[in-house]
Amino acid sequence: MASFMRYKWKPPGEDFVKINFDGSYDRGSFSGGIGIVARNANGDVLDAKAARILEVDDPFLVEAQAAVAALEFAADCGFRRIILEGDALCIIKRLQGCNEDRSLIGNQIEEGRSRISNFHHCKLLHCSRECNGAAHGLAKFGLHNSSDSIWMEDYPERIHDAIETDMFYLTDE
Repeated sequence: MASFMRYKWKPPGEDFVKINFDGSYDRGSFSGGIGIVARNANGDVLDAKAARILEVDDPFLVEAQAAVAALEFAADCGFRRIILEGDALCIIKRLQGCNEDRSLIGNQIEEGRSRISNFHHCKLLHCSRECNGAAHGLAKFGLHNSSDSIWMEDYPERIHDAIETDMFYLTDE
C-alpha cells in the first residue's frame, strides 16, 4: 500500500514574518535566479522579490546568495522578527552553525550569519520544495529577468497558483 505525505506551508506566529527564499541555477549561462516571498501570520504576501545573479558556477552558491539576499530584503522592509525558510538544507545548517565556513560558499555564509545578528529574532527553518513553491517560482522568473523585480504588498501572477495552494493547505498546527 502506497503512502504519501502532504506538505503544507505553515504560517509564522503573530509577531513574525516568514521569509521564504529559493535559488535557481542555469549551468548553460552561468547565471542564477533568486526568489523571496515575505508573508504574515495569515499567509498574506507582504513583499516579494526576484533577481538575477550573473557569473556563478555553482548551484549551492546561488542558494547561499539567495539566503543572504532574503536577509537583506527582510531588513530593508523593516522586519525585525523573522523566520527564514528555504529548501536548501545545507544552507540552513551552515547558517545555523558557528564554526568558520571555509567552503566555496563560506563568504556568503559568514555574511548571512552577520546579517542574522541584526534582527531582534531570526529562526532558520528547512522546508520541502513543495512548501517553497512561491519562492521557487520567483527564482525561475529571476533567472530570466534582466533586472530586479520587487512587489510591495502584492505578488506577480506567475506565483498565484503556488500562493493559492499554500493558502488552501494553510494550517496553524
